[in-house]
Amino acid sequence: MKPYKQLVEATKPIYDYWNKILTDDLIFKVSDDTKHTYNHSRRVLKFALMIGFAEGLTEKQLHALGAACVFHDCGRINALDDKEHGARGAEIYNIYWHTHDIKYSNTTYLAIYYHNLSDYEGIEAFEKHRLANDICVLKVLKDADALDRFRFGADNLDKQMLRTHSAKSESMIAYASIINNYDLAHGYY
Repeated sequence: MKPYKQLVEATKPIYDYWNKILTDDLIFKVSDDTKHTYNHSRRVLKFALMIGFAEGLTEKQLHALGAACVFHDCGRINALDDKEHGARGAEIYNIYWHTHDIKYSNTTYLAIYYHNLSDYEGIEAFEKHRLANDICVLKVLKDADALDRFRFGADNLDKQMLRTHSAKSESMIAYASIINNYDLAHGYY
């Protein structure tokens, strides 16, 4: 995996674009849960773009991934078990692209919708929609979301569940742990 600084610099324009939408336009449904809102989505965006770039995703796939990261938890209505939040987030994304100047991506929609469901269901949906080449977007989103589980404590990441080579690297896991610990220490859940 490339050094962090190189990955961050390479993905900065895409990060800045989607982070602005996250910061300026998104409202999260769950108000009593700071662990699934802005800072979480921002870290997932950072981790996902780094992983995606290291995995060789195209610019189009990286933008689809960026959008998915920003919208993936905006449909949550509670902090606990909320199996429908991916579907609600996908619908919020669907409404957003209709009312704002962004290009629609079915890859983004499906990644948001299936990010909290089984890999099997997500892969089947991507294949059904003839988007098998974009399954990598779903896998990277799921991995980046998992890497942010350090915010719940050091033992909350099951490394065996990571899907991509770049997310499984000890350096990426260490980076995610450091970023989470820093944010927690400074109140940025």
